[in-house]
Amino acid sequence: MKKIIGLLLLILVLTGCSAKGAAEESVSSYEDKNYEVSETSSSEFGFEKNIGDRKIIFKGQVTLRIASYQDAAQEIEEATMKAGGYVSESNISEGYSHLVLKIPASEAKNFLNGFEQFGTVIDSRFTSDDVTEQFTNLEIRTTNLEVQIATLRELLKKDDIKVEDIFKIENEIRRLVDELEGYQGQIRNLSSRVSFSEIVVSLTRETELEVTNGKTFGYEVSSAFKTGVNGIVELVQLIIIVGAFLVPWLPVVLVIGLTAIMIRRRTLKKGKE
Repeated sequence: MKKIIGLLLLILVLTGCSAKGAAEESVSSYEDKNYEVSETSSSEFGFEKNIGDRKIIFKGQVTLRIASYQDAAQEIEEATMKAGGYVSESNISEGYSHLVLKIPASEAKNFLNGFEQFGTVIDSRFTSDDVTEQFTNLEIRTTNLEVQIATLRELLKKDDIKVEDIFKIENEIRRLVDELEGYQGQIRNLSSRVSFSEIVVSLTRETELEVTNGKTFGYEVSSAFKTGVNGIVELVQLIIIVGAFLVPWLPVVLVIGLTAIMIRRRTLKKGKE
């Protein structure tokens, strides 16, 4: 009985290692696959369904120019809840704000088409990641682990099983259960990411005062200030350049000046005599 149990344990371990290696190889190959389309209008997004039975994770990214961070964030959050989704991350500040939304895949396309109501869409893009084979291999792995665990539990029901064999089998069952729970967690994570599309919304605020040429009032003030500063800098530079040019001529100018003064004094002195 002891030899049979030992042989079964060895077979189960070898089978598990082999299946694990194949699954991890497939997972790593599919995690590297990422299909991106940049600068795509929201009307072209195909988030609403997976193709056939394939498992596809969609991620969207939208940049909006808005008038008020708080108002826009509140409107977007309300629309997200109405679509059956939720806000997984929110960072609202005066300089820059962004939201991370989780939208049901079936509603994601319509949701993206409606972003114009919140502000001006500056940029929109999405990525798609096909995780079908990764998902399938995880399911196969969990099934194999469940079979191995069930087999070991049947061994524990044997009447002639020894105490030392019970300890070995129970340790192996615990190891397999931990591994099984890890794979089940990955499956749940993938399922959630497939079911809910992630949309990252970046918000930038527009300046309220604008001049007729399309440039903002703040821009005009800043531009005028920079022009004035540049003018002062250029004037100082010109003075320094002229001064540097005149320095070598100072001795000559001094000699000529002193000579002229002496001649003038002599002329005045002779005139008095």
